[in-house]
Formats: sequence, C-alpha cells, structure tokens
Amino acid sequence: MGPNWIPSNIRFVISSTHLLAGGIESPLELRSLPGLERNDFLLSSDEANQFLDFTVIGLPQSMRFPTLKQLVINECGGLIGALRLSVDSLKGRFSKDMEPPEQALLQYFLSKDYVTNMDRCFGSAHSRPIGEDFKKFLKRIFVKEEDQPQNLAVVEDEKSYASLKKSGILVELPDATFTFSSPLAKRYYFKWVFPNRSLTMPTSLHELVHNVVESMSSNLLNRSTVAGDFPKEAVFQHLFLDGLARFTKADCSICPELSKIFRDPNSGGSDSCSFSTSGKYFPLGVADYVVVDLRRNKSGGQPPNIARHPKRITVFFKDDKFESAQCLFGSAETIVQINLAA
Repeated sequence: MGPNWIPSNIRFVISSTHLLAGGIESPLELRSLPGLERNDFLLSSDEANQFLDFTVIGLPQSMRFPTLKQLVINECGGLIGALRLSVDSLKGRFSKDMEPPEQALLQYFLSKDYVTNMDRCFGSAHSRPIGEDFKKFLKRIFVKEEDQPQNLAVVEDEKSYASLKKSGILVELPDATFTFSSPLAKRYYFKWVFPNRSLTMPTSLHELVHNVVESMSSNLLNRSTVAGDFPKEAVFQHLFLDGLARFTKADCSICPELSKIFRDPNSGGSDSCSFSTSGKYFPLGVADYVVVDLRRNKSGGQPPNIARHPKRITVFFKDDKFESAQCLFGSAETIVQINLAA
C-alpha cells in the first residue's frame, strides 16, 4: 500500500533491465515490496495512448497515425518498457524523415529490425528449446492453446522455461496454464521456437503455400481429430507457422495475429476485401497476397464447385484422410494433388 498522501491516480512504475539484458545482478532488491503483482505495472490502453501523445517522450506529431498507435498499444500489451523502446526505435529509424508515411512506419514496426530492439525489454540470453516436449508446448501456445509443460526431459529446457517466465515472455493464467504475455513477446521469441529458416525465398506465394502444405504432417493431422471430424484451426495454424518459417528467409517477418491487430468492425466482406483500398490491411501497402481456404471434401473425388478467385488458394482434405490434399490455385482450372509429409 502506498502512503495516503499520494493521490489515487498517481502510480510509480519501476523498470529494472540489468538482470535480463546483461546477466548482471540487479542493484535493487524489490522482493520486500508488498502487494505488487505484474498487473500493477501494466498500463491500460488509455494510459498507453496518453504516453504516446506526450510532447517530449511520446511519438512525434507526424507519427501519430491512429492505426500505428493502436498497433503499438496492442503489441506492447501494457508494458511501459516496450512502449518506451518502441517510441525510441521509431524515432531513430525515421530521424531524417520529417513526414514519414504511415505505410513505412507500419512496415518497420512489423519487421525483424524493430523486434531486435526489444532485447532490453525481454532479455537476450534465451536459448532454443531442445526436447520435443518443450517444443510442442511452445508451439501450442503460439496458436493460443494455453498449456503447461509437465516434467521437461531436458535440464536445459527447464532453465529456458524459468528464463521465459522471469523475463515476462510467458505469464501464468489463473488456471495455472501459461501463455505469451503480449503479441510483441511472441514475435520476439519466434526465432527461438522456429529457428530453421530458409536461405532463399520462394518465387511466388503459390510456390510458398504449395511447399507449406507439402511439409504438413499427415500423422499430426490424423492424431488431432476423431473419425468424421476436422482438425481445429489451431492445428493448421501450428503447421502453417512451422512451414512459413521453414520456407522463408530469416529477415521475412511472420505475424501470426495480423487479423487481430488490424481490426475492421465495420467490414462484413470476405478476407480478400480486406486488402482493397478501403480494407483494413490497405495501410500496409501490400504488394501481393493470397487467402488460404482449408476445407473438407467428404466425397474425396472432384472438389465441389466453388468460386475461383486469383487471390484464393483452396485446400481440400478428404474425411479422415490427410495423406494428401487437393488444391485449387487462384483461377486455374487444374486441380493439384499434394502429398503431405508423414
């Protein structure tokens, strides 16, 4: 409890980064402070918005685009250190540009270069998961399946798990499961969970999706469902994240929650409409895109008639059979059969 002479609307946020960033023992002993929990140190959305609007320490007036501000607030999840580093990073990157365009600001904020500036916030001494049990746990919570690892088989993974909790990348929920503390924490730790990146980029989005579908594990899909059912979206998200990382270079940013970042409550159209001049993704200046539609095909024969679209890839799986998939790429009339990995 604070002194009774401090107004109720005044809070002190203490940020100590020595132990995380450099392995140096913190000069402050904070354990003796009573009644302080993680949520006490988080800023609300309104407070974060006020921070970004501060004249000296906030974003310059030329950068205060509503979409960018909302993106920063959502990604940082109330962490004052992440907000502070975000502002500094944006200012440093565009220090010579008096009127940076919104598109350039958004693209930089979603890039790998931006995420690398978060070492002081989340720590730099992390390590790759080694055991399959720890890898599966981390990949599950990457697609919003909260979980808790049980008796990790590798000692190094136990240390890594403790480090992730200590640095605030993983947080415990009331039901004793864990999840990533914020979208930014998830993006920061991505390189450790998905380390196997390609040295080359695919020649097209169609080639990329073909490679990703081909790399998906049929055994995992079979184990993730029961007879007559279809795997949950989280299973496909997990496999797609793994494939996208495997077939793109390390400097290609993967943002698994982009649809949640760029919300468009007034749009009732299809995903392809979201990329139009009035769509929610338009500020990103997207050069190209495809929408991947995963469906079941009960007959297993010719897929039923669907409206072909140049920007859509439809992937059909026969009921209870995930060894192969039938794919329609764009407006092409030919159906492509892709055999999945084991």
